[in-house]
Amino acid sequence: MDVFKEKYGRRITETGAGAVSVPYSDEYRKFKKTETSGAHSFYESACHATEKIISPKLNEDKRKDLVNVIRLIHLDITPESVYSLAYVSMALTLILGLVFIFFVLSIYSILAVLVLAPSAFFLVKGIPAGMLKRWRVAASSQLVSAVLYMIVDIKQGSNLERSVYFTANRVAPPLSLDFMRILWEFQVGKYSTVQESLDAYTTVWKGIEDEFVDSIHLIISALHQKSERADKTLEKATDVVLEGVQDHMRHFAHELKGPIGALHMLGIVLPVLLLIMLPLVASFFKVPGYSLVLIFNIGLPIIIYTLAKRILSMRPGGISYTTLDVYLFSKESREKMWGVLAAIGVFALFCVAGFGYFVFARAGGADFSKFTDPPFYLSLMGTAAIGFTIVTYLYFSNRKSLRAKRGIERMENEFSSAAFQLGSRIDEGTPPELAFQKVAKDTKGMEIHQFFSIVDYNLRTRNMSLKEAIFNSRVGAVKFYPSPTIRSVMQLLVEGAKRSLKAASGALLVLSRYLRNTRRVYERMKDLLAETISSMEMQAGYFAAIIIAIVTALATMIVRVMSSLSGVLRGGLFSGQLGNVQGAGSLDGYEGLQSISQIFNAENAIAAYQFQLIVGIYLIIVVLLLSYVLALVIHGGDRIERKHIMAKNLFKSMIIYIVVVIITHTVLGSITKGIISGMVNT
Repeated sequence: MDVFKEKYGRRITETGAGAVSVPYSDEYRKFKKTETSGAHSFYESACHATEKIISPKLNEDKRKDLVNVIRLIHLDITPESVYSLAYVSMALTLILGLVFIFFVLSIYSILAVLVLAPSAFFLVKGIPAGMLKRWRVAASSQLVSAVLYMIVDIKQGSNLERSVYFTANRVAPPLSLDFMRILWEFQVGKYSTVQESLDAYTTVWKGIEDEFVDSIHLIISALHQKSERADKTLEKATDVVLEGVQDHMRHFAHELKGPIGALHMLGIVLPVLLLIMLPLVASFFKVPGYSLVLIFNIGLPIIIYTLAKRILSMRPGGISYTTLDVYLFSKESREKMWGVLAAIGVFALFCVAGFGYFVFARAGGADFSKFTDPPFYLSLMGTAAIGFTIVTYLYFSNRKSLRAKRGIERMENEFSSAAFQLGSRIDEGTPPELAFQKVAKDTKGMEIHQFFSIVDYNLRTRNMSLKEAIFNSRVGAVKFYPSPTIRSVMQLLVEGAKRSLKAASGALLVLSRYLRNTRRVYERMKDLLAETISSMEMQAGYFAAIIIAIVTALATMIVRVMSSLSGVLRGGLFSGQLGNVQGAGSLDGYEGLQSISQIFNAENAIAAYQFQLIVGIYLIIVVLLLSYVLALVIHGGDRIERKHIMAKNLFKSMIIYIVVVIITHTVLGSITKGIISGMVNT
């Protein structure tokens, strides 16, 4: 931490047109707050602590590789500390394993410890590489914006150093910190020019985002060209990076079919097969019920989540619409509090309803044994409580953010044409103050109209300067419309207006063209992914719930038939469930059927209510994971859209699951009683 505070807390000072005299500490604090999270800082602290215990020596190749990784993800640690934490983790796992073996001495526990100890070492050692992968995924969505900001600033006559700094203060973390370090490494003399520092940084993206690298090279070459040719080169840089995003999305759409098919097999097809087999297997071979929990609620979700992370790593970056501004505007922390309170209320309501059902069922003489209906329906209420509690939290902790985001998106869709109108007016020689008034009239009936009206009102009625009319902390237009895109465009307008009307209009025209192109690329991306998105939406919202509900009821019926038949054959143990059965004597002669009672042990069979609860929780997990993947495919790392999709799909799935389970269980229950009664009467 101290190293970074020292570096990014200093100032760049230089005379001339491209002078920069702004501390980096504010941007660094913003980055640490939004991107590094508690886990990032905890990992640094853990590395520092374990390095005091053991500091292994590394060969030069390992050290060099780790130095590069640590540098890229801005960790304040040494390569030796990475290995020291890995060794300590392995030792702790081994010690805990030995304690466990002491209490549970078995060959399985010994094998588990022998596997887990080295696994802990490799997992902890690989944390920096995992951080780097996540870093690249997050940063890649901001590369297009970075190219745009560099082009706009250079068009206004800035030098490369000023353009890099301008970009560092416009793009969101984590890319902003990378651009700050480009300047820092130049200032401390690591590179003799900003261009060398920038070239060194672009090597990080070679083979990953080659279009970004090509765009940066085009921007640098434009600095040495004449005005007209430089403009064409800069336009080419924009086209290259946008076309690259579209090409990556096309490849992603084709490559996605395999992982999505695997996700369907692992998330739905395989569980369906297991749902049918495992209850019977557990009854015949005395497989403990907790094995179902390990399989459905732990094992399969981990595999599906791992596959989901692989899909995320495949997704190319480029277009990103949601930034921190939306969260700040909608007061996310307060929303989370209300979400928690609402979720607690819903869970308490289901608990009261379940308790009431239990009391009245008991009072009515209901049987609460393994295979009767009352405990089954009570467990179904428990599944509903868990599912709808999660839905409630996701909805109430996200609704204001979603509403704000939707409004901002509508404005940004209209803003490209409005920015073009504003730029054209200014290019004709109209002062910005009058241009806002004319554009406000031209945009009547549009969502963006109110923004221009506020600016116009502040200029004419409050006699504010252009900067104050837009950015005043109390009445500025941006305060009421916290769009990061609109804020950036207005900042460029204000800074351009200080130089000349031509610079201001040029910035607006470039940005309006960029906004239209990004919208076109975004729509094209959705077209390319339409088939995959439709398939995943059906799986997450409908198919998973319907299939799992039917199979759950079917598996429960099979076990109930076998248990009831076994009980009858053994002397009417479960005769109360089957009507008036006088005992097993009526079945004399059915030697084949009697053999079932010797193979099938009803006492080992998992109870219907336990089975339903395990499978119901699995449905909740798998729907959330499928929705998570769907949100990643469409929106990348957008948390607002992710919560919205997860809440919507889980709500639909829970309704469908509960209704289908009740109907199927009732119908199959009637069929089961008919089958058993017919066999007994025969």
